[in-house]
Amino acid sequence: MNPQNPVKLALDRLTQFLFESAHDALLLVDHGGHILSANGEACQLYGYGQEEFLHRMITDLVSPGDAEVLARMVQRPSRRGEDVVRVRARRADGASLPVEIRVYNLAVESREVVLIRSRRSAPPRLATSSWLSHAALPENGCPENGYQRQVEEQLRQRHQELSTLYTIALAINQDPSTQSILHNTLAELMRVLGVSFGCIYIKQGSTFVLRSYRGFSQEEVQHLAELDPIEHPWVEETMVVREPDAHSPALIGEWAAALGIRAWVSVPLRSKNEVIGLIWLGGAETERFTPTTVSLITAVANQITMALANARLYDQMKESERKYRSIFENLVVGLYQSSPEGRILTANPALVQLLGYDSLDELLAVNISRDLYVNPEDREKNLAILHRTGRLEGVEVRLRRKDGREITVLEHARAVTDARGQVMYYEGTLMDVTEKKMLQQQLLQAQKMESIGTLAGGVAHEFNNLLTGILGYASLLLDHTEPSDPHHAHLLAIERSARRGAELTEKLLTFSRQTVRESKPIDLNALVDETVALLRGSFDASIDIEVRKDDALWPVEADTGQMQHVLMNLCINARDAMPQGGRLTIETANVNLSDVDCREWADARPGDYVVLRVSDTGVGIPPEHLPRIFDPFFTTKEVHQGTGLGLSTAYGIVKSHHGFIRVESQLGRGTRFSVYLPAVITAAPSSTESMSVTERQTGGTILVVDDEEVIRDLAKNILRREGYTVLTAESGVEAIHIYEQRGSDIALVILDLTMPKMDGRVCYYKLRELDPQVRVILSSGYGADEIVEDLLTQGVRKFVQKPYRVGDLIRAVRDVLSEQ
Repeated sequence: MNPQNPVKLALDRLTQFLFESAHDALLLVDHGGHILSANGEACQLYGYGQEEFLHRMITDLVSPGDAEVLARMVQRPSRRGEDVVRVRARRADGASLPVEIRVYNLAVESREVVLIRSRRSAPPRLATSSWLSHAALPENGCPENGYQRQVEEQLRQRHQELSTLYTIALAINQDPSTQSILHNTLAELMRVLGVSFGCIYIKQGSTFVLRSYRGFSQEEVQHLAELDPIEHPWVEETMVVREPDAHSPALIGEWAAALGIRAWVSVPLRSKNEVIGLIWLGGAETERFTPTTVSLITAVANQITMALANARLYDQMKESERKYRSIFENLVVGLYQSSPEGRILTANPALVQLLGYDSLDELLAVNISRDLYVNPEDREKNLAILHRTGRLEGVEVRLRRKDGREITVLEHARAVTDARGQVMYYEGTLMDVTEKKMLQQQLLQAQKMESIGTLAGGVAHEFNNLLTGILGYASLLLDHTEPSDPHHAHLLAIERSARRGAELTEKLLTFSRQTVRESKPIDLNALVDETVALLRGSFDASIDIEVRKDDALWPVEADTGQMQHVLMNLCINARDAMPQGGRLTIETANVNLSDVDCREWADARPGDYVVLRVSDTGVGIPPEHLPRIFDPFFTTKEVHQGTGLGLSTAYGIVKSHHGFIRVESQLGRGTRFSVYLPAVITAAPSSTESMSVTERQTGGTILVVDDEEVIRDLAKNILRREGYTVLTAESGVEAIHIYEQRGSDIALVILDLTMPKMDGRVCYYKLRELDPQVRVILSSGYGADEIVEDLLTQGVRKFVQKPYRVGDLIRAVRDVLSEQ
């Protein structure tokens, strides 16, 4: 929208002021005689209110006998106001009075209208008019013919003044720039006054600078270029000089006679009691510059002053518009104006590019609801908010680009209304947040998986503590029963169930990345070959297995067993997705991920990776299931056909290796899992550790520290059966106290890692302060996380994962006690 032109606004106000301040009754009518407007004097003369005039014809204001004459004058008015008629006017109250009516033809904004000026025929009140301040009445107060002519001459001059001001106002309105204002005003003023020389100065700093001139040669202008107010103090006053001599204030000095200038006038331009410039006019007639003429020049000077102020506003507006246009064109955020009917009215280049269109014209042709909104009902909801509140603040909207790609944008908008409150159009901004939204979703997914992992690890820990007692005591009872005992089979069933529970918690711990991992540089190609050999023997022949390996594949630092578990899980899932057969493709490749590549994946970091891809041609994964496929226990299989831990376990293993998994799937076409693992460019060959069988030792005192009484009692029973003396403590604080009293007798400490008040980590460091040679076995229902791995490097001898069987604990104790 373009703001209203301040110059035009000022001129309209000036015209309205002149119309209302006139001392005659003024009416504007069209050529059909319909009254369009009336000033206050007309209301006084005819007795109607301004609104009442609008419902009347001009002929309603005169007697029936005068109506026809007045109607003809209105249809064919004079341009100079020479048509005069004296009629009997009819007031609203029915009274009749003699009036004199003059009819003028005017052009207002390309439309011709008629100005009717009415006044009483009797002249006694005329002498009080400011327009007739120079008129004189005869001593007896009665009008004479000379007086009437004088009045008419003054009215003619006043009409000329108004006409001049109006003509200048129109010129200013057509071109409100400063230089145009000065040039057009000077030309019109000189034409009306009939003078040959003129110039306008504008004050810049302390000097008056010539900005417009007419009648002077270039040589003369060089001498007139500047005026110093110290040398020419008259510039700040209205000055009229006739027959200039050597003592007269001079602008052109000795040139006056040569140019034929016998009189000149200077009128300052004033703004807020400060002189900002001056108008100078010169001519050959000494009587040209009368008080009436000077009054006209002063009125024009005031008009120029106001126009210059508006010109500055206009220039500021144009500069503001230029800056706005620059912002509009160059802003990276999409800007638009749209109609209530759903058409884009205007848009900046950023929006055209955002929506993928080739040009603005192409975008303007689209239907917003049908072509842009993914869900057209979203626009209806947004429009309802706009109509209710007038604004739309930060609403996410799904839009469709020209190429069909869906994007998410953040929209801010407002409804622009007219004076009646009706919506004219909407305007707003659109910011593409598709990538941001995707990264947020990935971050939320990562945080969710982290939270689930923490929960899963805690649950697994508690289960492992329970299973430790069940599995341990079942093992003890089995050692004391013969196979022929009726309870032996029952104990075996209990042990099998406990082991199955332990396997389940092992998967939960793997997902939460809290399991023991033995990492070493491995070749994924060899792992693929080994796994494929197993698959070919177990998968149905309807599934074609294709392998594509990179022969120059980089090694990765990984646990072989866990990586094979990941690959097997992915392949089994692929098989289950192809019940009617299909193609299973396993690929390996080296990739380098740049910063740009990693922007798409919140958990990726730039660097070298080995990627393991498993693709199938199966049924695909529904889009609504994709965000949940790595959640523990989430499965779409039938009951008893899966635990829902396969993919979550794979996810945990890959994350624990500082890698990540990407999934791509299309319904009816298949799914591809891509496992990214950090590459080891310079890898040492893998080696297999061999365990030496050492001489076993029995006997000695062992301190068992655990906050679970069942586990303390179980360990005590197992170890006492093997000939060890057993001390127990239910907390780290109690363990420190016991070690302070009997540390010299204690050969080994079996220490639970997770305890209240003082955990196993703190307890170990305090034990080491008491005895740097203390031998400690860590035990926990959690897996071997970073804390365990750190403690193993700090002197802890072994780690035993709960739940453990009798043999697991005994072997660990014998191994540590046999060390030299």
